[in-house]
Amino acid sequence: MNRFWKAVILTCCLPHDGPHGRIYKPMDKNRKFADKMLNYIAGGILGLDTSMQGGNWVAFLGLCIHYTIAFCATLFFFWIFPK
Repeated sequence: MNRFWKAVILTCCLPHDGPHGRIYKPMDKNRKFADKMLNYIAGGILGLDTSMQGGNWVAFLGLCIHYTIAFCATLFFFWIFPK
């Protein structure tokens, strides 16, 4: 794998998946807000009412959208500041 793409992928994924990546956990001790966060992200495509009634597939869609946005932002950052 090219050094550039390896750096982009590691920079994009490690802050989300590492031990300190669980930033949503302390938001609400009852986890009511955090449980529907991925559904809320998916609401940008499906509509908020539809996404909040959805199940696991909607949360998975929200997770995919989240990682796509994070990857594009990281790629843009590495493109603007190459070294």
